Amino acid sequence: MFKFSKVEESRANKIFLQLDFAGGDADSDHPESEEFVGIKFSEYQNHLPQIQARIDQYKILKQILGQHNPKYEQIKDKYGDEIANLFDNTPNDPQADYQFKCYLSSIILIGYDEQCNKYQAYV
Repeated sequence: MFKFSKVEESRANKIFLQLDFAGGDADSDHPESEEFVGIKFSEYQNHLPQIQARIDQYKILKQILGQHNPKYEQIKDKYGDEIANLFDNTPNDPQADYQFKCYLSSIILIGYDEQCNKYQAYV
């Protein structure tokens, strides 16, 4: 007999950002998922400004991570606390002995309808 335990809630009618961080020459993958809490996929059109604002923050982060060894304090001074925190929470690159941040290779908006069918849009 198998003893099952619940490991994840249903993603039905939820919307997420999938952030694909990579290290080295894409030698290591570090995917992360961020849920838009309180936004149902069936109603995402009513929240487009909020969703787009978060996507824009990650696009700024992607540009920052494309620079050579950016510094936290410089990012905080130029972009503010929110972007600096996104930078600080970016995984470190194991291919560089964790000295540098990974780069953000893709941002995907993912939604699950009420039947849990998955939809995605690259942004």
